[in-house]
Amino acid sequence: MPFLRACAEESEVVGVVTAPDRPKGRGRQVEPSPVKVVAEELGVPVHQPHSCRAHDFVETVAALRPDIIVAVAYGQLIPASVTSKADRAVNVHFSLLPQLRGAAPIQRALELGFSTTGVTVQLLAPSIDSGDVLCQEVVPIRRTDDAVSLMDRAVRAGVETIRRFLSCCAAGTCPRAIPQSHDLATTAPKWSAHSGHVRWPAPAGHIGNVVAAAAGGGGAYCFVSGARLKMWRSRGIWPILDGGAVSAGQVVLAAAEGLLVSAGAGALLLTEGQREGRRRSRANELVSGLGAQVGDTFADEPGPV
Repeated sequence: MPFLRACAEESEVVGVVTAPDRPKGRGRQVEPSPVKVVAEELGVPVHQPHSCRAHDFVETVAALRPDIIVAVAYGQLIPASVTSKADRAVNVHFSLLPQLRGAAPIQRALELGFSTTGVTVQLLAPSIDSGDVLCQEVVPIRRTDDAVSLMDRAVRAGVETIRRFLSCCAAGTCPRAIPQSHDLATTAPKWSAHSGHVRWPAPAGHIGNVVAAAAGGGGAYCFVSGARLKMWRSRGIWPILDGGAVSAGQVVLAAAEGLLVSAGAGALLLTEGQREGRRRSRANELVSGLGAQVGDTFADEPGPV
């Protein structure tokens, strides 16, 4: 929605394309997408094709005669039959391409422990996120970031980037397109519920990255006493005593700051979690909220502990 509002402020928007209305919530009532709601508020015609390859939709785009097509998280690969109807067709992607092409660049940047990511405005191309780069903006990743906070800052950076791009195009100074170095490309596969599965033999740093990456969805998870444990927030990788007395996944300290859990290397301080069937618990509530205490083991699988 912020991108639509920015485009409307910088230029004339002749049409908005979004997903068809779908049933939502427990009542399964058909509701419009948030994009459609904003478009109608702005008085912009809305188009909701099931496929952007449909012949009648391609004809609709041709009739609109757009100068620029701007795609943001559209979810379909837009064909040349559509993009060719505009002078320029661009996509906003939340990474510094060619790094992290794909569906989940924010989550994967966190999972991989990147210190920076960014936003790219690129020309739409036949293959995903492979088009020439028009402009980019770096977004630092803070130590306290999770997928929610990082996406919020990336969106704000993206909105300002698309504003500058549209302003330059209006002035006749559109940025020069620079081909990507395809041999340097990396991928950001779709983030699924399984992506947040924590395995304690992994290093504590990696586990903390997974917790941060999964915070925008269903949360990272492991198991305690056979029940699923969601891990919402963690911080601080602390050294623990060597000697083999502590196994990976074992709770070694319960304090007001949270639960300190050993990992394959180092330990992780869990500061917010949620045991199956219970509410989310923070820091000093974790012992009672999770039913976990020193000596318990967080397991990779739901079997007997």
